[in-house]
Amino acid sequence: MFCWFVKEKGLIKNELLELTDWQENKYKLTHDIEDKKFLKSNSYYRGILQNIFFNALNQKEKKSTKDFGWTKYWHPEFKTDWLTNIPYLNGGIFDKLDEDNAKRKY
Repeated sequence: MFCWFVKEKGLIKNELLELTDWQENKYKLTHDIEDKKFLKSNSYYRGILQNIFFNALNQKEKKSTKDFGWTKYWHPEFKTDWLTNIPYLNGGIFDKLDEDNAKRKY
């Protein structure tokens, strides 16, 4: 919900949260690994959402792919600047906790 609010304010690209355009064309954000289908895999959660929270909103300096985790889930055509352009908005909200598995960089 927070991401949607930030998207509506123009701070996160629509493509990162909406997944398709107005003609139902899918954005190439992630690819499924380990022969799992999108809805059963963690590719979107790990590759996109965890990066938004823990590596984009939570980090002041982010310039390239090396500043993000879980990149193996990204589609080869994924545009890294969609994440690097997200502003730092932390205030302790997005600290990495053991229970959310954010410390591991799958």
